[in-house]
Amino acid sequence: MVVLFVCSGNTCRSPMAELFFNAELKRRKLTGTVGRSAGTGAFPNSTISAQSAAVLAELGITSSSFRSSRLSAELLETSDIIITMTGSHRQTIVSALPDVAGKTFRLLDIVSGGDVPDPYGGSIDEYRATFETMRPALLKWADEIEKKQTN
Repeated sequence: MVVLFVCSGNTCRSPMAELFFNAELKRRKLTGTVGRSAGTGAFPNSTISAQSAAVLAELGITSSSFRSSRLSAELLETSDIIITMTGSHRQTIVSALPDVAGKTFRLLDIVSGGDVPDPYGGSIDEYRATFETMRPALLKWADEIEKKQTN
């Protein structure tokens, strides 16, 4: 199963989501599912932002091999679950490919709702706050994957 996290540039929010989600799946010893990420306006092969890398490093997650990907129809069609950072990202995807609407969700809708703020260009504290906004939802998504794999 592929869980695709989508943001704008694929250097801040979605890479943090992907790498944390994969670390959480590994921690839970869940196999058969992988998190990936892409950006609606990403420049392919860009590195993760320094602030995102620092936030992940604080959690013991390395990100040095991460390279950004631009969102494509193929990525959307081959992903089992698509998780966007904002309602605007979801709308962009569903407008372009209506067939994926049923598997496309906003990240925070599984917990409290709302959009994940974009920390691009902000301080390390803003990146930490953004990650902490995402963390409960990422854990809840991991719970859902775990339920599917154990049932």
